Formats: sequence, structure tokens, C-alpha cells
Amino acid sequence: MNPKENPGGGSSPEEPSLLSPRGAQVVAALRDTGDMAVFELADVLEVSRSVASTAVEELVQLGVVERRIDSHDRRRRIVSLRAAAARLPGGWRSDT
Repeated sequence: MNPKENPGGGSSPEEPSLLSPRGAQVVAALRDTGDMAVFELADVLEVSRSVASTAVEELVQLGVVERRIDSHDRRRRIVSLRAAAARLPGGWRSDT
């Protein structure tokens, strides 16, 4: 696979090297607080919306999170963990 196609450099979410430190923070935040909009995630992580959005996009490409349209406000995109996140090693959990 071309590195430009997968910025994490791997092909499977089971490989811990795929997650950047920021990606691991996103996964931990979603595990701790549940689904949220990108701007809410930025607030939780204390980063800009641009930084949060970039991290989310990386995780979408890896199949770890998904974005969906908020059913109550079609302008909002909600970020949630996919089943692939459950297969990540325990070391990526925020509670370990």
C-alpha cells in the first residue's frame, strides 16, 4: 500500500504502531466519554478543531472510528468508535 493512501503505514487496526499519539488520545476520549462531534472532541483534547479533525480522519482511514451525520442536526458530524477499536491492544486504553 502506498504510504500516502494510509498515513499510519499499516493495514490493520490491531497493529499498535498504526495509531499516532494523537490518535490514541482520540480513541481514549471516545472510550471515556462516548460519541461526540469533532468540535467537542477538540475541546476534550484541548486542541484546535483542525488538529482534532486531522486525527479523526487518520482513524477513519484506519477503520477505527466512523463519522456520521447527527440525526438532530444535519450540519454536525458525530464521531464514534467502530468494532475495530475493541481489538486494539489494552495498552491504548486510557484506563490502563
